[in-house]
This record gives sequence, C-alpha cells and structure tokens, in this order.
Amino acid sequence: MAEASDFELLQDYTGRKSEEAFGALVKRHLNLVYSVALSRVRDEAAAKDIAQIVFTVLAEKAGRLSEKVVLSGWLFQVTAHACQDFKRSEARRKKWESEAMQQDAREKGPEGFELRDVARLISSALGDLGTAERDAILLRFFDGHDFRQVGERLGVSEAAAKMRVSRGLEKLRRLLEKRGVTVSEAALSGALPLIMQPAPAGVAAAIQAGAMAQAGMSASNAAVLKGVLKTMAWTKVKTGVVSAILAAAVITPFVVRHEAQARVREQDLTARGQAEQLAAAKAENERLANLAANSELSKEQARDLATLRRETASLQKQTADVPQLQAENRRLKAALNKPRTPLQIAEDGRTKAGYGKNWVIAFYKYAEKHGDEFPTNFDMASAFRARMSGQETNVSPDQFEIVYQGKLGAITNRSQVIVLREREAWQTPANGNRPAKWAKVYSFADGHSEIHSELENNFDDYEQKHIIPAEGQ
Repeated sequence: MAEASDFELLQDYTGRKSEEAFGALVKRHLNLVYSVALSRVRDEAAAKDIAQIVFTVLAEKAGRLSEKVVLSGWLFQVTAHACQDFKRSEARRKKWESEAMQQDAREKGPEGFELRDVARLISSALGDLGTAERDAILLRFFDGHDFRQVGERLGVSEAAAKMRVSRGLEKLRRLLEKRGVTVSEAALSGALPLIMQPAPAGVAAAIQAGAMAQAGMSASNAAVLKGVLKTMAWTKVKTGVVSAILAAAVITPFVVRHEAQARVREQDLTARGQAEQLAAAKAENERLANLAANSELSKEQARDLATLRRETASLQKQTADVPQLQAENRRLKAALNKPRTPLQIAEDGRTKAGYGKNWVIAFYKYAEKHGDEFPTNFDMASAFRARMSGQETNVSPDQFEIVYQGKLGAITNRSQVIVLREREAWQTPANGNRPAKWAKVYSFADGHSEIHSELENNFDDYEQKHIIPAEGQ
C-alpha cells in the first residue's frame, strides 16, 4: 500500500481529528524542524520548544493548506519565524554571549567552522533562497526524494526537477560564499544531509500531544507562538506595502553589474541543462523508435514518440546556440574582471549607503511595534524590510553591524548617532593631488547615511564621537 501523502494526512487530521494522521506528520517532518531550529538557536532545549510551537501552528493552520503547498518548505518558513521570535524574546539576556560567538566565528574563519557553524550558515542561506529552489532542495536532501519524486511533488518533469535543484545549490553556494564559506556544489550536496539532526527520543510523542492540546504550553512559549502567528499574518498582508516604500533605493549601474554576473551563471546552467535534457531525450527517442520498428508500440506510446521527437528537435535547435552562449559568457567574464573605475567604486559606496538607510527605516518600524526598542540583530527586523533584487544579492547584512541597541527615544541628537556601520573599510583611488583613502559607510539614527574616509585604516576617533556605548561598557 502506498504511503499517504502529506496532504492526505492533513485532510485526515482536519476531517476526523485523527491523532494517528497528525502523529505521522510529526514523525515525518520532526527532524527537519528540529535541525533548522537547532542550527539557528544552538540550544537543544530551545530547539525542542520551537519544534513544539511549529507543530502547534501546523495543527491550527492544517485546514488552510492547499495540496500545492510543499509541507517541508512551509514548515521551514514557520520554523524560521519561530526562531526569529524566540531570539527576539531572548535578545536582552543573550546579547553579549551572541556577540562573543559571532566574533569567535569571524576570527576562526571558514577553516575553523564546526558542523554546527556550517548548519547555522546553511539554514540562514536557505532562508534567503526563493521558494521554488528551497522546496526542491528540501525535498531532495532533507526528505530524501529522488529527482523523479521531486518532480512529481513540484509538478514538473524529472529533468526540470534536477535543473531546479542544481540551480538552488548554485544560489545556496553563492550565499554561503558571501557569509565567508567557500564550498563546491558537490561538497555542498554532501554536506546538506549531514546537518539533519535527529530529534531526541520521546520528543515526537510530546510534541504531538502538545500541539493538539495547548494547555500545557509554558507562558514564554505561548508568547512566541502568538508572535509567530502574528508575524505570518503581518508578512502576508504588508509585504507589498513595504516593497513600494523602499524600492527606490536601487542604484542602476550596480544592478547592471549584478545582472551581468547573473547572466554568466544562468547561461552556464542553461547550456549544461540543455545538453543533459537533449541526451535524455535522444535516449528515450531511440528506445521508442526501436519499439516502433518492431511493431510493439501502443497508441499511447506512439503519441509519446511524436511528442518526444518534437521536443528533441526543439532541444537540438536550442543546443545549436550553445557556442554563442559560451562566447557571450567569455565576453561577460572578461568585462567583469576589468579593474573597478573610480566612478564604479563611488557608485558601489552609494549603493551600500542606501542599503544601510533602508535597514534603519526597518529598525524604526520594528521599534514602533516593540516598545520603542531597536532590534539587536538583523533577523529581528527583516520582516519590516523589503527584499530588492540586485541590491539584495550584492550587499548583505554580514557586511554591516548594529552599533546602537536601545530605545529610539533615548537618542537626543539622531543626526549624530550611528546605528549601523560597515564592518570592513575599502579604498578610494587617488585623484590628482587627492591621495587614496580608506572609507566606510555609516547609517545614522535620523535615517541618513554617510561615507566617511580616513587616510589610514583607523576610524576610532570618528566613531567615538558618534557611537553611544552600550550598557555595561
């Protein structure tokens, strides 16, 4: 007897309140939820609490999930929301510990990462992927499906599923590279299953019981649950509004450079994918043609053969364009490797300044909802900030750090108090009698950003005048 699908189990649970159906869902997806939570909060007890919250959300929302929803992807997003709210509630108590761990990770560098560090970074990077690529990767590496099963679940062909997973891995690899971890696509494929952490024995039964009856939930977990449900609802309604407010900050030349990089990678993938699809189509074509020659072809197989021949002809025509694609790739790569001009460097600086300004706007919105308190990390304010193509993939929160953590109302001179600063300085070129300098982007409490430069790579004097020391310093 075939194993019931996630949707069938959801229907069984919502229709008959079947504990067995809900228990099967918990058993099937608990390790994914627990692993994502553990990678983000790095505490086993907290990961168990978050898993309890996530499956409680599933119990409440089960009747609203359509058959098209990939449950692994949906649970991943709910877990990310729950971790975000959990960390928000713990931010004050764990602030110094968290900063110490982050500093330690930066000092160790990629070679010093342990498995838990890699798991945290992969989990974070997965959250930045698009839904299509993330669902494909979760189905392939976390649910353990082969490409045919992934394609069936996503409603695409096996070849398309393979392409989507490959594209997702490449995007995930680039996101990790921006977080300081350089890894090949093959190594990443091998690492993904290894970060799955089995939930401790007995947790599944406790979570099933707790999710179906919330009476035993602690007050702190109940508060996080309420926050997750509220965040999910707010995100669904408000994303379009925030996008409209912040969309104007993209710097055109910077986006053009990003699009050129994307075209290089996309054309590489296109050429590779077309070759693979053509080889598979030819093999199937030959198999059906042999059957036809031996008069063993049914009417349905004959229709498939005709369709396949049309697809093969189309693929052959597309594959004929591969040399032109490769030539275009070489041209774009040569253009990208040219030294940066002073104008391009200045434009990049302005783009980063706009990026920092948008985060400060998000911090304002966060403070409005949280007792005038600024967030202590970027994840806490991410729901209040729109994602912008181009800028989003070229400038990341890892390039900045939050230097003011307190109440907005406590700042008396907002135009003089730095909220965000760029972590690493960059050099501006010499121009005539003007020497080369070091520069950093700073974003202030009134919402404006500045590019400040020094002759030496030392910004201590400037920062001491504009940064309010945190409590205890």
